Amino acid sequence: MKILQIDIETAPHKALIWGPKQHWISPDNVVESGYTMCFAAKWYGKPGVEFHSTHHHGADRMVKAAWDLLNEADAVIHYNGTKFDIPTLNADFVTHRLGVPAPFHEIDLLKTVRQRFRKYSNKLDEVA
Repeated sequence: MKILQIDIETAPHKALIWGPKQHWISPDNVVESGYTMCFAAKWYGKPGVEFHSTHHHGADRMVKAAWDLLNEADAVIHYNGTKFDIPTLNADFVTHRLGVPAPFHEIDLLKTVRQRFRKYSNKLDEVA
């Protein structure tokens, strides 16, 4: 079984707002959408970490590298990846005309932490 561990980092959305207490921002106010900046991935049990970024590789190559890895994986380990990383990458894959990769089992460590432990915070830094 090929198990991939992956984490992505994204750039924030940039928006024009009227004041510091504005809680809802209209999509019309967004001047630059956030995007996937980079990701790191490692095959479980294998040495070495792969790192790909828009800065070093360009968006097309970075997204294709993520797609290739996920397409090859039988299972993927991540932290809050079920709600964030994987949907974000799937949107990137569609945008870059790759489609979604082959199905894989997801092991979301945030779900494990929430189910088994009661912590002050479930942020990865706190859990680690």
